Amino acid sequence: MIMLKRDRKKIDAFASKATAGALLLCVVFWAIPAWAQDSNGSSGSSDFSFFQNNEYDVGQAIRASEELLASAPNSEFAPSVMFQLVELYYRQSHEELQSKMADYEEQLQKFEQGSLASEPMMPRVSYKKAISMGYRLLEEYPTIAYLDRIIYRMAICHLLEGNTEQAIAYFLKLTNEYKTSGFVDEANFRIGEQYFDQARYHEAIEFYNRLLNSWDSPFFDMALYKLAWSYYNVNNHAKAISTFIFLIDDLSQVEKANADAVGVSNADLREEAVSYVAESFAEHGGPAAAEKFLLDIGEKEYSKTIFIRLGEIYQE
Repeated sequence: MIMLKRDRKKIDAFASKATAGALLLCVVFWAIPAWAQDSNGSSGSSDFSFFQNNEYDVGQAIRASEELLASAPNSEFAPSVMFQLVELYYRQSHEELQSKMADYEEQLQKFEQGSLASEPMMPRVSYKKAISMGYRLLEEYPTIAYLDRIIYRMAICHLLEGNTEQAIAYFLKLTNEYKTSGFVDEANFRIGEQYFDQARYHEAIEFYNRLLNSWDSPFFDMALYKLAWSYYNVNNHAKAISTFIFLIDDLSQVEKANADAVGVSNADLREEAVSYVAESFAEHGGPAAAEKFLLDIGEKEYSKTIFIRLGEIYQE
């Protein structure tokens, strides 16, 4: 709240140009610039807990912020208000998408049940306002402390609009120029995901590998999983097997440390990884290679499961 205290007199000076309600809302949202200035803070948060944990009218907040910015376009706090608007525009578009997706899923269910003649179209939502404000902010204030957060939001907005190449460009800018940012792990993972989806597996491997030292990242286990799959897809079965085993062991350690930490998704991930180890051995060396490998690493609780799955693969 340092920024708020420093600019209190300036805000008061512009009070006559903004409605009391608008000004009040904008003061409330100064919490965003306060944390935004710490580019080395906690890891990036796509869900923006500040927004989720505070009830407010997005449209009203946008109007309030726009009014304050219009009344003080060259003020010291202008970039903070602009960044606030980027987030609010994003939230507005995101809520619109969620609403349209709920309608889409309802219509799709009716189509599948035969009560709707034509299949509904997947909804799309524009993030143009957030992107435009982000471009303006980067152009007018290229030295502000929280540039990594603006670049991250721009990348996410482009990604949600389906502009994959532009999204990758911004994620790359984030990883190359803001190496200490809390968004770097997510950026590397998302770049890897885009390359994986494009079957550019060697490039995907490069970016998934960047998360191997980030064992406490929420993207760590999924990065391992996709890294192993990338190795499998380029026929590097030895590395695919070792990476899947690394993933299984990591999930097992988490489970032992805290049984509550392993949800259904992690349990499914572990089960799939065990199955893919068996499939990799079926493609690379067969049962003899599997036996040697598992003896070398020592008996594991999943060793028997791998052989059972290997038998099922041959039976199929």
